[in-house]
Amino acid sequence: MNTGMEYGASWSVPLTLRMVLTMFLAPFVAVGLFVTTRVTFNLPLPADIAIAVLPLVFALAFLLRAIRGFVVSRDAVFIRHLLWTSCEPLHGLKSAEVDAEAMEDAEHVRTRPGGLGTAGWYWSARFGRFRGYLTNRKRLVVLRLERGVIVLSPDDPDAFVRHLSYFRGTGSG
Repeated sequence: MNTGMEYGASWSVPLTLRMVLTMFLAPFVAVGLFVTTRVTFNLPLPADIAIAVLPLVFALAFLLRAIRGFVVSRDAVFIRHLLWTSCEPLHGLKSAEVDAEAMEDAEHVRTRPGGLGTAGWYWSARFGRFRGYLTNRKRLVVLRLERGVIVLSPDDPDAFVRHLSYFRGTGSG
């Protein structure tokens, strides 16, 4: 990955609560499922274990899709997840601006709603079809590129836009 300025993901209160509840409740739900299937259905032990492990698998899937932060470089914005980093090239960047209302009328088109952030495609009358990497719908940065729009939620949107504008020599805000 190119070196650049790193920003954390801005986690909203609902997202933080969802994360805490998911990680706290998953083991209890797993034990409850195991006991219930053992007592009620008289299944073989491997089947009981397989059913009981499902909440833990879902919790792990939520964790793996968590958006941890963003790195701005000269050529791209890197989106840091728990185990991997995805890249959005900045070729043809027209503008970068802070816009807390960017997701007002947005609808999911094809998203991966994880328990700890959402990445995917959205649609709104304002932007048309666009890409989003979101953890907080109140701290948003809109990147307008020749190929479309990307909406991100860094922890410090103003600094993110200033840094991107300085690095790229473009942008507003």
